[in-house]
Order: sequence, then structure tokens, then C-alpha cells
Amino acid sequence: MQEPGALAGVAAARLVFGEGPYGHAADGSPASLTRITRADVTAQYARLYRPDRAVLVLTGDIEPEAGFAMAEQAFGDWADPAAAAPEPAAQPTTPGHRVLVVDLPGTGQAAVLVAGRSIPRHDPDFDAAEVANGVLGGGYSARLNEEVRVKRGLSYGSGSQLAARRVAGLLLAEIDKLAAAPAAPGELDARKSTLTGEFGRSAATGDGLGRLLATDAVEDIAPGDVDRYIARTEAVTPAQEQAAAKRLVDPATADVVVVGDAKAFLPALKTRFGTVDVVEADKLDLDAPDLGAVAGK
Repeated sequence: MQEPGALAGVAAARLVFGEGPYGHAADGSPASLTRITRADVTAQYARLYRPDRAVLVLTGDIEPEAGFAMAEQAFGDWADPAAAAPEPAAQPTTPGHRVLVVDLPGTGQAAVLVAGRSIPRHDPDFDAAEVANGVLGGGYSARLNEEVRVKRGLSYGSGSQLAARRVAGLLLAEIDKLAAAPAAPGELDARKSTLTGEFGRSAATGDGLGRLLATDAVEDIAPGDVDRYIARTEAVTPAQEQAAAKRLVDPATADVVVVGDAKAFLPALKTRFGTVDVVEADKLDLDAPDLGAVAGK
């Protein structure tokens, strides 16, 4: 709870998704972990860990018949529960466009995040959106790092992340002019090469391929999608990238989170945004809808 970047990430997810499942840290919070009982764990296991919700991924030098035999031997007696599998929970709407400062006195540097809801993994614009995100913050020569670190020297590094999940997506970035014009061909090609290169390195090992397939299974993506990823990414045009960029997140409704020594930047934030919510780091409540912040301080 003393690392600005980590604090900013969990606070941003809470602002964007509120009381929905995506608004809670997957590993829990210091307060929520102390409340979990053994009965809670066993009940959650019985509700969610079931064969009709599971996918077994085997990669490596193994024939399909041998894999099926191993699966049958290990899991053949795992029966489906009588109750139907739970459906993914809906993500409630939140006001958006909040500015939150987490005051961490004495911190040598601040973490700044702009966050907003984005497209889900099944969206037909997903490939173009990944390329657009790559143009924005996908590497040292991407726009964010070029502007924030190289030109202005304001940070050791700046980037963006598109977390496209089954129900909704989250974009974490500093967003400026991404959708104003299509990326130049050279810029677009560089970002595509970064994406396909990273994907190729991940898929080149049994462990990496298994992780890709498992992630796709969780997001309900067909296994054959991995065979088409590189071709789809390389086929994204500048016009498609620009159109997807406009859908990534609306800057007018995005939330801003700044974690650091507030006295160094709070006056400037108030001048820029007007209303700023503030919470001291040791009073940050990750389970509260308002994170324990004092509104408009």
C-alpha cells in the first residue's frame, strides 16, 4: 500500500467499475482478506470450480489420444453439480470523470493514471483496438513515451494497457489526440511488429502457448483464434485503427488517479479540473464505493 503505481491501479479499477466484480482487486484487499472464512472459500469453490466451467489445456509433444486418456484418468469422475453454472455478473455503471488524489507524503515520484471503460474481448474491433493501444503506449517509441519521457523528461516511462475482458474492458493510459488522425503507415507498422513479435515469442513455447489458450478459454474465445492473431493484426488499416481509437475510452468520462505527495501537485490539479477528491493513503478503503475519499477537497 506504499507503492504509487500499485495503489493507482487498484484505485482506478474501483473508480471505473464501482461495485461490480471488476471493481474489486482479484487478490483481495487487506480488509477483505481478514473477513474471509473457510466456509466462504468452500462455498465459492463449490459454486465456481466445476467441470462445465473448466477447460484443460495440454501442450507439448503429446498425441491427442494420450491427452484424452490422461484427462479421463485424472478428471473422469468429476461430475457436474445439479445447479446451473452462474452467469457472469453485470458491471454497474459509474458516474465517471472523477479526479482522485491518493496522498502519499514523502513519495519521490507520483503515479498518474487515466482510466475508463473500454471494449470487451468479443468486440469485432478488438484487433484494431489493440493496434490503437499499441500506437498510444505500446513501447518505447509509442506516442506516450515519446511525449512524456523523450520530449519532456517528466517520467521514467509512460505507457498504456488495454484489458479487454469477457464483459467489459479497461483502458489505462494518458490519452491525448489518439483518435484525432490515423496513425502514419510507418508508426502503425512498428506497433504491429511489436504486437506480433510479443505474441510469437509467447506462442513459441509449450508453456506460453498453454497460457494463451487458457486465457482465451476464460474469455470464451475459440482455440483456433491463436492461429489467426498475427494475420488479423497485420491486416489492420490506419482507418480501422483510428475508428477503434475513438471507441477505446471517452476522455470526457475517463477517471484520473494521481498517487503521490499531494502538496506538490494538488493546487495545479484543482486549477485544471476544479473538483478533486482526496484520500490519505493510510485511509484508502478499497472496499468502499468512494474509496474513503473526501469529495471535492
